[in-house]
Amino acid sequence: MAFRVIDSETGKIIMDAGDIISLIAVIEELGDKYVVKQLDIH
Repeated sequence: MAFRVIDSETGKIIMDAGDIISLIAVIEELGDKYVVKQLDIH
């Protein structure tokens, strides 16, 4: 499972996270200005 973190104001991709631990680390740094999308990678 992979996740994409997107800036909620600009719509720019902040980063792609390959696992939940990386995702949590990024979210803790960003505060509340982001959107997380789950990527469906085959």
